[in-house]
Amino acid sequence: MLDDARQIIEYVARRVKARVYGKTFVCPVCHLELSFHDLDADGMVVCPVCGAILHVNEVHGHPLPVVIDMEVLRYQPNLRLHPLATHLPIALMPLAFLGAIVLLFLSIILSPSGDSVASMESLLASLEKGVLFFLYVAVGFSLLTMLSGFIDWRTRYKGRSYRIIFLKLAMGVVFFATGALAVGIQQANLVFHSSGLIEWNAVSVFFCGIYFLSLTLQFVSMATLGHLGGYLAHGK
Repeated sequence: MLDDARQIIEYVARRVKARVYGKTFVCPVCHLELSFHDLDADGMVVCPVCGAILHVNEVHGHPLPVVIDMEVLRYQPNLRLHPLATHLPIALMPLAFLGAIVLLFLSIILSPSGDSVASMESLLASLEKGVLFFLYVAVGFSLLTMLSGFIDWRTRYKGRSYRIIFLKLAMGVVFFATGALAVGIQQANLVFHSSGLIEWNAVSVFFCGIYFLSLTLQFVSMATLGHLGGYLAHGK
C-alpha cells in the first residue's frame, strides 16, 4: 500500500515537473536540474547554486551544457534572513496538522455526550487552541519567509528567471493562502466547537472537508518548498 502511494506521488510529481519545467538539462558542476526556459536569448544561464556560467547547445536532440566561466563575485548577505524565517513555519505547520488529525480522530471515536468527552473537554479545547495558535504563527511567519526569499532572488540571484525560484514563489503563495483559509475556518468555529471536537452536522462536515483539504495542500506545498530549497542550497 505504501509503495502504491509512493508511486502515485512520484507520478504526479513527474507530471507537474514536466509541465512547469519543460525540457531540462543538468549543471555539470553541481548537478542541479535546470529548465531550458531559464536560458537567455544566447542560450546561456548562470547556475543559481554553484555560479557556473553555462552555454547550452542541443546535439542530436540532447542538451549539452558547457561551463565557460564562473560567477565569482556573487552578492552574499550579512544576515541570511530567509533560512532563519523558513524554519518556524516548517516546524509548526506539521504540528498543527497532526493536532487537527488527532481532534478529527477523537471526534469520530468519542460520543459527543459521553462522560469520556466531559472529562477530556478541557484538554481537547486546549489542543484545539494550540492547533489554531500554531497555524497563526506558521501562516504569519510565511509572509516574512516569502518577503526574504523575494529579496534574496532580487539581490543574490539578480532577479534572473529560474523556473525553480518561480515554483518556490508559487508554492509560498499556496502555503499562505491555504493556511489563511484554514485559520479563518477554525477561528470562526466552523469545524471545532467549544468542546474542541467536531459536531457532526451538515455545516461542520462541509467546512471540515474544506479545512482538511486546505491543510493537506498546505502540507504538500511546504514539503515542495523544502525539497526545492534543498536543491538551491546543495545542488542535486
